[in-house]
Amino acid sequence: MFQYGIATDRGNVKMVNEDHAFLRAFTDKTGLQLYLAIVADGMGGHARGDYASQWVIQQLNEKIEATQQYFFAVEHPFIYLEEALKKWVQSINTKLYRTGVRLKQQIGTTLSVLVLFKERFLLIHVGDSRIYQRTRFMVNSAQDTMPLFEAKDETDTLVSPYLLKQLTEDHTWVREKVKRGELRRDKARLHPKSNLLVDCIGITDKVMPHMEEGRFSMDDIFVLCTDGFYENFTDDQILADLTDNDLNSQAEYLVNKAKSAGTRDNITVLLIKPGADGRKRKKRSIFN
Repeated sequence: MFQYGIATDRGNVKMVNEDHAFLRAFTDKTGLQLYLAIVADGMGGHARGDYASQWVIQQLNEKIEATQQYFFAVEHPFIYLEEALKKWVQSINTKLYRTGVRLKQQIGTTLSVLVLFKERFLLIHVGDSRIYQRTRFMVNSAQDTMPLFEAKDETDTLVSPYLLKQLTEDHTWVREKVKRGELRRDKARLHPKSNLLVDCIGITDKVMPHMEEGRFSMDDIFVLCTDGFYENFTDDQILADLTDNDLNSQAEYLVNKAKSAGTRDNITVLLIKPGADGRKRKKRSIFN
């Protein structure tokens, strides 16, 4: 059975929390469960950011709910969902964009979607929220007991056997500069334009979502978060705080840590840890 934890906070400055997080399990006829996890961050500085982030999640959930009979009927749900998600995200973007045009307001949000089923993941993403995967560091060596890293001095401690992979790509101005070699990656996190988006849901009539498919193991942890969380920490710092303890308490701890660090944005963290074969053990409901 999957473990999960969700926490969110409006942060130190904003009066409204424009972040929304969502987790739901869909069950096939054999009891296998497909998990849908979403984080959306309404655009700060734009009108109705809280409405936008909640609305896109509601729309996507309704579309997946209405088609589960189809994606569970094929050999693997991702065969159906990969193309369907692309179409749905474009459609949702167009509707939100047209709403903004009609109201003469820019209404935007990020959108990061993760689907888990039978040791495989599928994601679709627009904006600068992130999805991470904490996974075990694999050493291609017959000497299983060899250390992952050589200690530099006697004060060094044992390094975690895990690594943290950022599965999504930030659709930001600084990321574009890094890709073109015009800005160093270590300078991008604290750059004054680090939050300037080049793509998100609802601001233009078309989006170019990032999609990725991969595999996961039973002791992996997925982290979905908004920039109000990750902008305060390096990847190594995030990895150091991820444990196999109660994920709900851990999500609360991470959000509170970001708030204590002085973040000026809303903060959301959603943690998921796979377990067993994803087969249904007891009834689940919608979490948001």
